[in-house]
Amino acid sequence: MIYEIGAEIAAPITIYTTRWCGHCRRLARRLAEAGIEAPMIDIDRDEHAHHGRRIEQQTGGYRTVPAVEIGDRLLVNPTVAEVTEALAESAPPPPTRLPSYFGTKRGQ
Repeated sequence: MIYEIGAEIAAPITIYTTRWCGHCRRLARRLAEAGIEAPMIDIDRDEHAHHGRRIEQQTGGYRTVPAVEIGDRLLVNPTVAEVTEALAESAPPPPTRLPSYFGTKRGQ
């Protein structure tokens, strides 16, 4: 899912979770209350095992959830404020204005 910040588009966001994780459900609920919707992937399911290995690499061998991926950044057990900040940082910079001579006819 792509999260919008005003008119700017930020990086895709995914929440990694497990069925039994109460902290994961609470974070997802609080993010939704803040207007941030994201798909949730259960890393205990076989088809998503590669996500669990990635989290283990980041945490020194632990499968800590919730983990939130924003673009190529992985936040482990983040707060809503940390997710919001990471989304804001992932937004592209505003476009720069072209010099005024662009768009004028030659010889003017």
